[in-house]
Amino acid sequence: MTIEYFFLKLFHVDTNVFLTDYTGLYKFQKDYSKFVPFVAIPFYAFCSYLIFRKSEQNYTENLVLNTYLVGGWILINFIQKVALTFAPTIFLNPIKYITIAVTFFYIYVFYYQYFSVFKFKLPLFIKVIFITLSILTIKQFINVTLNNIGLHFLH
Repeated sequence: MTIEYFFLKLFHVDTNVFLTDYTGLYKFQKDYSKFVPFVAIPFYAFCSYLIFRKSEQNYTENLVLNTYLVGGWILINFIQKVALTFAPTIFLNPIKYITIAVTFFYIYVFYYQYFSVFKFKLPLFIKVIFITLSILTIKQFINVTLNNIGLHFLH
């Protein structure tokens, strides 16, 4: 996050390019930048705890696991911001779609690799697809909520 901050300042990046549909989220991130990436970790941990409860991992272990997940996700978003900064305008949407695909793949591989050592009755790939879709749904819900808060309560 620190590297991202200095990168954005060094190259005078207009961050509106990154959040075209979420001006309220941009306002919220401007004031609470360290809060936004980590607000969802307890929800991710609860989801993974429920879906993979047969692994006998407790909630705290799921919190740590999902903190690592968010750390990788922050790196993916940083790479996206670098690409969006230097890419011509016609590549902005393809870069955003590629980032979505890479994020989906990253989450899937992350959980699959971690939980592959445990034996589950339901095939692991089904559980991992379910947790991946759950994580992305939670993230979208949080983004929309923070966007609304930013639009209504922040100037």
